[in-house]
Amino acid sequence: MSMKKFIHFLILSLPLISLAQSGVMLPNSIDLPKVATLATCTTTEKGRMVFNTTDNKGYYCNGLNWQEMTGGGFTLPYSGSANYNETLFKLTVNGGGTGIWTESPSGVGLYAKSTSNIAVKGESIDGAGVEGRSQTSSGIRGISNFTYGVLGQSSGNSGVHGVGANGISGHANSTSGYGVYGSGVNGRAGYFLGNVIIYSDLKVDEDKGIIQNTNSTQLKHYTRKIVFNNQTLSASGTFLSDVLVLTEFSAKPVVYIGDVEFQSNDYYKVTLSIVSVTENSFRIRFYNTSNDPITFSGTWNIIAIGPK
Repeated sequence: MSMKKFIHFLILSLPLISLAQSGVMLPNSIDLPKVATLATCTTTEKGRMVFNTTDNKGYYCNGLNWQEMTGGGFTLPYSGSANYNETLFKLTVNGGGTGIWTESPSGVGLYAKSTSNIAVKGESIDGAGVEGRSQTSSGIRGISNFTYGVLGQSSGNSGVHGVGANGISGHANSTSGYGVYGSGVNGRAGYFLGNVIIYSDLKVDEDKGIIQNTNSTQLKHYTRKIVFNNQTLSASGTFLSDVLVLTEFSAKPVVYIGDVEFQSNDYYKVTLSIVSVTENSFRIRFYNTSNDPITFSGTWNIIAIGPK
């Protein structure tokens, strides 16, 4: 064979030789290298693309793992994981459609797991950030060992809105957690249209009780003790105490005399009346009901109920 014919043969054979080594640029496509199994994907192979003849799918190496790139979608059931700090999957819908819609008769339509951040996050300008519906179970269910199972935030409406037989149902597995937690920065932390049923204590500021009121003012309940020792009163005489301090109310409360815890001498001959009540103080007037001078000692409980 002459040198000229050998060169022509070599030029015609090069595409066939390179076909098994790397991708080939064709007039209207790219012929990827074909492999039966995926090799190790490291930073050295980052950016390489191959076609797997075993599952007939294309893959590229991102420096850590081989990522499927066939068809531009998912083959169900699909499961994937990655070691990243940024958002792994994001959909933005500018029209009136739905970003993600899943239906499942018995399984989980969408499952997302995050070890240190938000597993699923939904944002909407005019609609619901995340909407869940169910015929027989939970529309949205969140489970967390350390923070919020479901966290809802809204600048102008409900952070979490529930409609159903049980609109919002929450369960806390520890004594320090919350079944349902609402935080209102500039408004309502929670709003209930209808009766609220509480099977245990209703508390304010973690450990303080609450009582019902017939008007729109929040009420506060306050108790204290008053002690008077060896007081003397003349026959049918009266005695006015010094000013006694109450907790601060926003307006004048109603003050009652409760039970007597300690008593001696002629305490039973004395009647007590509450006078001079203000937002944070009161006085007591003692009256000797007998026709003889008396000496008495006693400790009485005082109850005050008023607007917080």
